Amino acid sequence: MKLLDALIQNTSSRKINHFAIYPHTVFVETSVNTGYATPLGANYCISVKDVGSLHHKTTDELAPRVRSPLPLEAAIGLAAINSSLDVAAFKDKFTKENAAKIMIEKGSGKNAAVIGHFPFVNRFRQKNIFKNLWVFELAPKDRQDLSPEMFSKYLPKTDVLMITATSIINKTFSKIMCYLPDDSFNIMLGPTTPLNPLLFDFNIDVLSGAVPVDNKLARTWFSQGSKYRETKGIKFVSLRKDRIVL
Repeated sequence: MKLLDALIQNTSSRKINHFAIYPHTVFVETSVNTGYATPLGANYCISVKDVGSLHHKTTDELAPRVRSPLPLEAAIGLAAINSSLDVAAFKDKFTKENAAKIMIEKGSGKNAAVIGHFPFVNRFRQKNIFKNLWVFELAPKDRQDLSPEMFSKYLPKTDVLMITATSIINKTFSKIMCYLPDDSFNIMLGPTTPLNPLLFDFNIDVLSGAVPVDNKLARTWFSQGSKYRETKGIKFVSLRKDRIVL
């Protein structure tokens, strides 16, 4: 829970300009940023607390919801946290580096683990880039995917890790990180990722997430059911620990 506490405590109080829950994202817009969070596994039959007035809340009022065991409530909290971060402060530190490319750069010929079956996993497997590639997925996409019960067997041998940011929402982040060796290189990936350097204090080396380009355009796409990779009005960036002076 230490990461959740740190994220909540570092959430600035900002007025929310636009709040929406779309099929694939929670969208929270403030004057300094737009936060996204993927509510994987959400039960939409359960009512959202304060529904109808969430846009009247401030980001720090919504942030504690990230602790909720309910995926949708936790996603609301994390999207609010992400929206409170003034990304302009790190604009010159962002790169266009692809997270998969960074993983190849750091892990070629080594033991690699991926938490979440991302689309590029099949390409990794076909090209035999790594000495070993262990992919963990709660809802396996193929026979090679491993269940979380196998964390203790493989993660201690991992040289490079790619972890989905939804691990913050489903509360598996701390469990995963405690199995890793101290010198593993760890990448957090996905639009849900908080582009906040405080995650570097939790053994993350690269943050790969999304920032707004045109909120009106993005809302149009999200409202029609688009997934992140096809959505116009956002862009993907990376923030590397070795480029930040803490």
